[in-house]
Amino acid sequence: MYDASTTKLAKHTAEDGVPLHISNYIGSFVYEDNELQYLLTSEGRVVVDGSNYEYHVFYILSQRGGAKLNLTLPAEEKEKQQKSAPALIIIPGK
Repeated sequence: MYDASTTKLAKHTAEDGVPLHISNYIGSFVYEDNELQYLLTSEGRVVVDGSNYEYHVFYILSQRGGAKLNLTLPAEEKEKQQKSAPALIIIPGK
């Protein structure tokens, strides 16, 4: 589903008329089956992993705005970044 300005609002997947999967897009928040999956930012996204929120993917964009490179940090680099970076706490609404 899209709104009048072509912003994607939701995606419903069904097989033989039976709903299988629902994705909702609310601003930069992406919910799948009513659970927050990730939050989009200009450089990447914050990914939900259980009760943890990680800055997970970084994008390098082309001049036209398309993603040229997607980079995910290795586990040891994530740990180092988590120790040195200030905490980001996101409390999703119900």
